[in-house]
Amino acid sequence: MLARGAGFRNFQHLRAAATAQDRLEQPQAVPAIFDHARVEQAARHFDRDGRLVRWPAKVSQQALCLWVLWSRLEPRQVFSEAQINKQLQALHLFGDYAILRREMFGYNLVTRTKDGREYRRVERQPTREAVELLRCVGRWARQ
Repeated sequence: MLARGAGFRNFQHLRAAATAQDRLEQPQAVPAIFDHARVEQAARHFDRDGRLVRWPAKVSQQALCLWVLWSRLEPRQVFSEAQINKQLQALHLFGDYAILRREMFGYNLVTRTKDGREYRRVERQPTREAVELLRCVGRWARQ
């Protein structure tokens, strides 16, 4: 009952979130408002250099992973299709930059002209889970 009152599905979900929180070295002073287990699962899709190793099967993890790629695009800059393809190629290892470009547009992380020649990063506030994933992947890349 307490776990459900705190916004978790059941006690196991609460325990998994707490365990993942410990593994991600989240400071205890910050309240757990997001699912640490989801962040940990999404972080597994990145290598130690912060590159996306594989495209996640779950849509919720895909969205989190796209925030990391979004954060590495230059803000307030216009990209040609070739330029954004080149940047996305450098950020992943599985060889399908087109799916990343299409999904970023689908999640409204980038905009494009009707003819698809110009792309821009949409300036938005990332979700709390995305911010934690950015911290986690950034921490690995610095080590």
